[in-house]
Amino acid sequence: AEFQHEPGVDVLLTGGYIRSASPDLTGSLAEANLELLRAEIAFLGADAVDNRGNVFTDPPDNSAVLLKMIASAQRVYVIADHTKLGITALRCFGKLAEWTGLITDEASDPEFVGQLRELGTNVIIAPFE
Repeated sequence: AEFQHEPGVDVLLTGGYIRSASPDLTGSLAEANLELLRAEIAFLGADAVDNRGNVFTDPPDNSAVLLKMIASAQRVYVIADHTKLGITALRCFGKLAEWTGLITDEASDPEFVGQLRELGTNVIIAPFE
């Protein structure tokens, strides 16, 4: 809805459920629709990334939608700001080494970023605004 009136912007929604605690679309409808789509790039939000490059989500049923999106995309970037690095959450849904890279902010701990890079992760630092 935020982009509804932006010129030149089209938004495709997968359908599914939205919970009050998260803007993510989840459930079997979202999963089924994602099987029909192909994406050049997927940008996936993560609730946590540990120092071994494991990527986590908190609501466990959200991981099914994330895995469908990963399967439909040619390239996958995980987005996690500095508050989500170096911690874990309820459900691991993959490893950074399997995907294109991690996008985080410049407040991220340089030592932690270095550890991920040593594991072969492409880490992109975005300006903190």
